[in-house]
Amino acid sequence: MILSCINMLLLFVLIPVFSGMLLYKSGHKIITSYIYGWMLMLAVFEILAVPAVFLRASFQSLTALWMAVIIVLGIWGLCGNRTVFSELRKMKIKWKPEKVLFWGLCFIQILLVVVLCHSDADDNYFIGIANTSLSTNTLFCFDAYTGQPAASFPLRYVFSPFPVFWGSISKLTGIHPAILAHTVFPVILILLAYLVIYELGFRIFRDSQKSLMFCNIMAFMNFFGNYSIYTTSTFLLFRIWQGKAMVANIILPLLILWFLNEEERGMKEFLALLFIVLAGCGVSSMGIVLQLLLLFAYGVVYVFRKQWKWASQVFLASLPCFALSLAYIVACGR
Repeated sequence: MILSCINMLLLFVLIPVFSGMLLYKSGHKIITSYIYGWMLMLAVFEILAVPAVFLRASFQSLTALWMAVIIVLGIWGLCGNRTVFSELRKMKIKWKPEKVLFWGLCFIQILLVVVLCHSDADDNYFIGIANTSLSTNTLFCFDAYTGQPAASFPLRYVFSPFPVFWGSISKLTGIHPAILAHTVFPVILILLAYLVIYELGFRIFRDSQKSLMFCNIMAFMNFFGNYSIYTTSTFLLFRIWQGKAMVANIILPLLILWFLNEEERGMKEFLALLFIVLAGCGVSSMGIVLQLLLLFAYGVVYVFRKQWKWASQVFLASLPCFALSLAYIVACGR
């Protein structure tokens, strides 16, 4: 129990913050580090998991290797940015009405998702994959529906192995994948989605108060967004533990946030973009396609502006999407 609590603290709080500090700059918020830390964790899992599946590596070895890598990245980020603690000590929390309303709305939405019961047809497959990987110590070797040996790899999920990521978190924390998906992940991912919205609002309005109002408006809209099963509100509050919901509510808004930040475009900013793209590829196959379209659109804009450096960054960041798309087409053609 104690070990599970320690692993939860590491995986959900400390490692995302510390590893995200690899992209930390003096003056940037700790929120930014936390967001990019999660992108880095997901990107590393994508890089390790796809080759592991085709090499028939065991689930436990993949989990151990991933955990070792992100711990090293977390220690590296912490050692390279010790000044963050002095900056945190200078922070003063002011409970303005907008901030109280924002956290209240977040708390209510998280509470409703965690306390109330919602079942989804996709749980049969996604949680099945996570539980099968955990119980058999294999990667996509058994059918998630029947438990029989799989005749072939499910290529859509092999290149976007987010359910296996659930299994790895379940292995490290000792929480069953179904409980993890319906109870634990929504707390983290809904909060992460609103942090991205806050940063997006701050980038647009350049004012924290207006950004909080923007978040409050978005939160109110999400309360009444279940007029269709395809809205981002429905995916946020009913299915946020699924990869496609993360693409809609976290990955794509984060990409837009990156493109709005035109003040600096150095190596750290390029790596941040690359982490976002890899994370989007890892959580859902739809992320591969939608990110590619968004990157292409912005790349065309940069070409017309003759901003060749930014256009080349976008092109290089889109290579993982191209590579995975090509690998999928070639594998399906065999």
